[in-house]
Amino acid sequence: PAAGGVDNSPSDMAAGASGGSFESTMDRRFRSVTNTMDSIQGLSMWCIENKKYHSLIVRHWIKCWTRQRFFLRLNLIYLANDVIQNCKRKNAIVYRTAFAEVLRDAFLLVNYEGDPKVIKSVERILSIWEERGVYSGTLITELRSSLVKEESPPETPVEQKSKSFLYYCVSLIFIRPQALLDQLSKYKRSVEDVDLREKQLAAMRVDICSTEALRKLKGAF
Repeated sequence: PAAGGVDNSPSDMAAGASGGSFESTMDRRFRSVTNTMDSIQGLSMWCIENKKYHSLIVRHWIKCWTRQRFFLRLNLIYLANDVIQNCKRKNAIVYRTAFAEVLRDAFLLVNYEGDPKVIKSVERILSIWEERGVYSGTLITELRSSLVKEESPPETPVEQKSKSFLYYCVSLIFIRPQALLDQLSKYKRSVEDVDLREKQLAAMRVDICSTEALRKLKGAF
């Protein structure tokens, strides 16, 4: 096994490339990657050698990105950088296109969380890509702009709650789709319940000066 817990043995490669076992192998590798050079380069080599699964690998990369803690995302961006920069000479240029489709969403999450260390590392990688012509200037500009926080008025408590709920839903899309559906169903039921109670109140004629009437109203709800 290579340093950093990455095993690139032929038997592991063969097992990883057979149907469902490939996904389990891929998940294990992504979860065990560390910030050491051997670990990053070992997993990068494995990704490139399995280029025919590039779409699946990149989808799993963005899935891991959304569920990892922010400081662990550095390992994933270093991995993506190694794959993106080395895939051309390994005849696996398809990775550049595949990653280009998910990088903006990944960087928007970095922007949202606002961790200075992660942002600084991502900006440095973007500068390297720009200097080496890895991606077009247009894409680099777009990716860089996704890291810039726009000045806006302070959010109201309602806006903050809505934003948190939206972020939670986006995360669930990649992690637990069924949990997202359950949450949306629960939210829909609560809205319908409020609407029903409002209609019931509108249909009732209550004397607010009557203690008995107010007591009955309280019991009804």
